[in-house]
Parts: sequence; structure tokens; C-alpha cells
Amino acid sequence: MNRVISVIVLLVLVLLFGGLFYLVVFRFFVPLFLAALFAMLFQPLHGWIMHRCHGHDRIAATLSTLAILLIVLVPTVIVVYQGAHDAVHLMRGTGRVHFETQSFDRLVEQVNSWFSLQLDPKEIREGLGTKINEWLAPIATKTPTVLLDFLIGCFVFILALYYFLADGQQMLNTVMKLIPLEQHHQQRLIDEFEEISRAVVGAHLVGGLVIAIMAGIGFSLAGVKSVFLLMMLTFLGSMVPIVGSASVWVTVCAWLAFVDERILAAIVLGAYCLALVTVVDSFLKPMLLHGQSKLNPLLAVLSVLGGVEALGPIGVFVGPMAVAFLQVGLNMLQTQLEDLSEPAKQATGPPRRRK
Repeated sequence: MNRVISVIVLLVLVLLFGGLFYLVVFRFFVPLFLAALFAMLFQPLHGWIMHRCHGHDRIAATLSTLAILLIVLVPTVIVVYQGAHDAVHLMRGTGRVHFETQSFDRLVEQVNSWFSLQLDPKEIREGLGTKINEWLAPIATKTPTVLLDFLIGCFVFILALYYFLADGQQMLNTVMKLIPLEQHHQQRLIDEFEEISRAVVGAHLVGGLVIAIMAGIGFSLAGVKSVFLLMMLTFLGSMVPIVGSASVWVTVCAWLAFVDERILAAIVLGAYCLALVTVVDSFLKPMLLHGQSKLNPLLAVLSVLGGVEALGPIGVFVGPMAVAFLQVGLNMLQTQLEDLSEPAKQATGPPRRRK
């Protein structure tokens, strides 16, 4: 009886302190998750550095962390800083956002003639200008807070990345001992995490980066200002299925046509993005995610949409992983149930024939 009471008390304490730990760490879930993800992705690089350092794990973890920062974090910080600078600069000019009346009025007249409508061009121009100013203002006013949170997240990411590289195997072994699951099942879950992580990173991060760079080249050639801000928005938009990066470059093309009255630049930019950016965004990324993760294409899209809806941007990564883990868990459960039913079949034996 005393042992049962002791187990119950320990269970209550674990649940209590586990809840407190969740409240403390939940704010840093994104940088911790990304640190674990990149520690796994760059494990071959870390192994090579470990071999060169003759087994000195701390030195190897430091060098690997610096290498990952140079490859991933430094370019990201530069782009985010430039994008924030563009947002602040754009905010200073939001009071001067107006539409060129002649080209816009001609467009509204064409729409009225095509669809037999009676739209007022002046009212539409004023309403769109107000909406644009209302949309741009929060981006710039929230920039200092976003930058502060980003810097704190970068610090947590760097610290967690170092310790995951230095002590990751020990942490994993400790967690595996605490989980009441057979070792081969645990290893299967780990293998699935690696596979789906590489698929998601390849499809979303690498694909989104390629899309942002290609779109940025097009924006720059078209003479569009705030290129870094538009590249950031394109990268984020590319992570959302169906809508994708088109929500950004279509808006830029419309701006060039109706605000700057540069019809030729809008047509060329639209054709460029439609020919190159859309191919990568609509075809290459889904194929890469489906091919590497073995997820059904419908489940791949729904997992990303549902993940973003439930968890925000980090849901792009967590959603497909959750679906993949559910799929593997159901397969393992089916195997376990079949193994449990085998002894019962052997005990009963084959049915006897009646004489």
C-alpha cells in the first residue's frame, strides 16, 4: 500500500512540475524545435567535424554551431533586418499612398462596361488607399517588438543547438529509457522524424528560399522598392499551400500597373513569376514533400493548412510531422495487435473435422 501511495504522489508531482515546465518553456517552443531540427539535419556535418576533432565533443559542437550559424542564421538575420528596415521606411510614406486616377478610372470603367456595374472610381480609390495604409501601419509599428522577440529566439536557438549537438545522444537515450515502448518502435519513430524533417525542410525552407530569391530577382529587375520586405513576405507566403507566393507577386504586379502606371513592367514581372516562381511553388514543393515523406498529397496539403491554422507559421513543420507520426503509430499498433493475436491462434489450433 505504501508503495502504491508513493507512486501516486510521484505521479502527481511529475504532472505538476511538468505543467510548470510547459508554461516556462512553451514561449521558446519554436527556437527549441528548430534547434533540434537543425541539429538532426546537420548531423553528418557534425560527425565530420567530430572526426576531425578526435572525439572532443565540446569543441566539435562549438565548431558545428558556428558553421550552422554561418550557413543559416547569419543570412536570415541580414534579410530580416533589411526587411524590417524596408517596413519602417515604407511606413513613413504610407500617408502618400494614392492611386493614379486616370489609369485606375479607366480600369473601373472597363469593369463597369464588362459586367454592367455602376462602380464609383473615386470611392474605390479612397477605400483602397485607406486599406493599404491600415495594413502597412501595423507592420511598421510592430517591427521593434518583432525584432526583440527574434533576437531572443536567436539566442535560445544558438544555445539549444550547441547543447543538442554536444549532448543530444545522451538526452535521446534518457528520453528513450523513460518511454515505455519497445526499442525497435522507438527507433522507427526516430527514423520517421528524420525522414519527414528532411522532406519538410527540403519542401518548405529550401523551396521557399528558392522562390523568395527568384521573386526578389524579378522585383529588382522591375524596379520595385522594398525588395527585402517583399522577399520576406514571398518566403512566408510560399509556405501556405494553394495561395502560396502568388498573393505577393500578383499584388506587386497590380501595384505596378495601377499605381505606378508601368503596364509593361507589370506584364513582364507577371509572366516571369508565372513561368518560374509558380512552377516551383505549385508543383516542385508538393512533389518533394510527397515523394520524400510518403504522405498522401491530400494529407500533405491538409497537414500544412491545419498546422498553420492551429500553431501559426511553425505549423508548416509540425503539421506534416504529426500526420506522419500518426501514420507510423497506427502501423505499429496494427503490428502489435497481430502479434498478440498469433498466440491465441496457435493455442486454438486448426479446426477439427467432423467425422
